[in-house]
Amino acid sequence: KRVIVASMILWLASVACCSVLEMGDSRREIVGGYCFFSGSSISLTGITRCDDDHYTHIISPQIIGSDWNDNFIVVKRDADDLTDRPAEIEWYIIDVNGQIMYGPYQFDEYVSKRNELLVPRNLELLSPY
Repeated sequence: KRVIVASMILWLASVACCSVLEMGDSRREIVGGYCFFSGSSISLTGITRCDDDHYTHIISPQIIGSDWNDNFIVVKRDADDLTDRPAEIEWYIIDVNGQIMYGPYQFDEYVSKRNELLVPRNLELLSPY
């Protein structure tokens, strides 16, 4: 009898534990079918393409800055969150309507591509830091 009770308690604990861990994942739509996804930590935030129940990862976690409008999403990502070196920062531009991601870029390349694509200046992330 004790073995059955102990087994039930362990099973219930494992189900509860898994449910709590899944609750840490979240998705929040940005614009045009793109979503932020995150785990239990801010440093785990990335971007996916959200089509119905299918998710396609676009930009890996560790996004440290972003802005968007109906046409573009601009993203700043720390490729190595253990350092604060500017060389570890990646910059991206997503053309929402064309569903095209540009990047990763270094800051100067990013600014050049922004100008080429006519990304509005009111979208933030124009500072290399």
